[in-house]
Amino acid sequence: AAADVEVAVLRGWWPLVQDWVSASHTDPAADFGYPVRRATKAVKSNADLLLKWLDPTFAIPKEVQAATQWAQNSSHVFLRTRFTNKWSLPGATFMRYDGLRAKVVPIAPNVTVSISGAAVSLRSSEAEVSNRRYFYVVSFTPFDRIDPTQSAWQLEEQKAQGSMQMSLGARIHEVWVTLQKAAPGLRWGRLTASAPDPEHFGRWAG
Repeated sequence: AAADVEVAVLRGWWPLVQDWVSASHTDPAADFGYPVRRATKAVKSNADLLLKWLDPTFAIPKEVQAATQWAQNSSHVFLRTRFTNKWSLPGATFMRYDGLRAKVVPIAPNVTVSISGAAVSLRSSEAEVSNRRYFYVVSFTPFDRIDPTQSAWQLEEQKAQGSMQMSLGARIHEVWVTLQKAAPGLRWGRLTASAPDPEHFGRWAG
């Protein structure tokens, strides 16, 4: 059966598969072309990925400070984080291999966000950029205390704009965080407790 052929290819039973395929040429009811092509594509993709792991810069993901913009009103501070080290660059693409479709497909990143009264942190799942793997992180002590019980975050998908429009309909992921000020009415002079704000933080233009 076609399913047996596909399993045999994935397990590397080449002589057995060759015999089955040879026999299929004399059996009009047997057509193993699709399962063989799909399985060999999956094997090749996994083999190519394994070769990438020989490079330590790929095998050992590096932490990157994610570009973040911020704004405020009298009661809240708003953060917008993109999975890149510079806001003007396109965000990283998060991918996984889809065995059923035998191809790599984009997925939404897994993100962990922690908000306490005196600390905010964010960490993404692994992303591959230019044959290297990265974790995107944000971690800082805010300018003033916040109320974590009234703060929240969400993962947003934005349409790429301008030079980031790599293809028609291209989209990038961002994390939007809303922080409740513990002292409403206090205008923050900067985002972080230490001056000046690190360079990966910028003002949210709108």
